[in-house]
Amino acid sequence: MNKQIALSDLAYVAGFIDGEGCITLVPHKPGGKRRDGYTLRVLITNTNKPVLVWIQSLFGGYLGQRVRRSRNHKISWELCVGSGYAEYMIQQIYPWLKMKKAQAEIGLKFRETVNKRRTAYDRDGVPREVRVKRDRMYREIHRLNRKGPG
Repeated sequence: MNKQIALSDLAYVAGFIDGEGCITLVPHKPGGKRRDGYTLRVLITNTNKPVLVWIQSLFGGYLGQRVRRSRNHKISWELCVGSGYAEYMIQQIYPWLKMKKAQAEIGLKFRETVNKRRTAYDRDGVPREVRVKRDRMYREIHRLNRKGPG
């Protein structure tokens, strides 16, 4: 992804993520193909599908409909941007983030621990010290994303 994105668009996306998004690390399911622990994700949920389609056109990701909790709720959509695409997205919007800046920093530090060339080393696991570092990042990002005071 090397398309030129207007600074005003990057600022808008950063504000949208600050208000409607989540930057997190998601643990891999036990028994899955990947055993390195976590994936960086940027999630944005909103009832305005066109704005999510537009953000998807800039950064990629998967857009899907969320299950309504009741008939009284509007249909909502979730854009999920993962791994390298999430890293690129965060790098582009980072200067404009306010509320999610700490989560973005952890996400970028996490991506520094990932072997991006997909060698046999990735498939066979990661060194213990990297796994411990990733576990620490996972706990910290979830503490920052926790709802409620403090």
